[in-house]
Amino acid sequence: MFPPPDLAALSPAARAAVALQSPGSFYMTGEDVLQISGWNITTGVRLTVSGRFLTLEGRIQSFVHDVALTTDRVIASLVRSLGDGWLLNLTVTSGATSSPYGATFARVQVVRGLAGSGIVLGTLCAGYVTSAQPIAFPGGRVRSMIEGRGNIRSITGTNPAAGVDWAETVPTGVRWRLLALTATLATDATAANRQARFGFTDGAANLYRSDAPNNQTASTSVVYNAGHGTARIAMVSDQPGWGLPTEMFLLAGYTIFSATGSIQAGDNWGAPQLLVEEFLDAN
Repeated sequence: MFPPPDLAALSPAARAAVALQSPGSFYMTGEDVLQISGWNITTGVRLTVSGRFLTLEGRIQSFVHDVALTTDRVIASLVRSLGDGWLLNLTVTSGATSSPYGATFARVQVVRGLAGSGIVLGTLCAGYVTSAQPIAFPGGRVRSMIEGRGNIRSITGTNPAAGVDWAETVPTGVRWRLLALTATLATDATAANRQARFGFTDGAANLYRSDAPNNQTASTSVVYNAGHGTARIAMVSDQPGWGLPTEMFLLAGYTIFSATGSIQAGDNWGAPQLLVEEFLDAN
């Protein structure tokens, strides 16, 4: 029988021997604590961690802990002691029903000592969570932030001043997989052929550039598009296509930009619209 009724009366060595007999629980001493960590981009999200703990006296105790998360992709952690005994199971969900998959990442570890200075004894579970999609121990996986699918986001970029190209930088704490983008250039009456380009840079070197298939003349408004896996093509006269390579992952600090040849002072790019698959990235 596990545990025996007189477990509290056993010596530490005897307790350890009994602990090794349990294949589905995690034995914790009073020095060990649960460390619950989360990363998030959605407003109003709280991690809810609930589970059961078996004490040395043979009592099964339930527990619930909440962790409030910020929206700045910075780690938020909570440390809680459960005492001496066995962690039987736990589950982690997001308390916000509007939080999409890929927006909130949770991790639960057993740590000996205080957070920040303790020793990680085990990672119980890790992965993206929603109100309907939990992670759990035992039986759950330990996943990385960039494993599987990310959060699909439609992002409206910054509207630049007249005569200035647009640029959008990947924020700290995430990486983007660019799926599509669209941007509109309205040219003034100055007689000149504009050549609209877009590309990516890591801040030190240009990694990719694509030219529009046609020049844009004065006093026109043209919508430029790029789609995941599309080639450079003139779809119709006022909606040319930029080429966009497949599996283009951009790290934090990388910039997506336009570069317009012969741009004039009165030319005006509208705010670009980006469709990205976003992954939290705490590296």
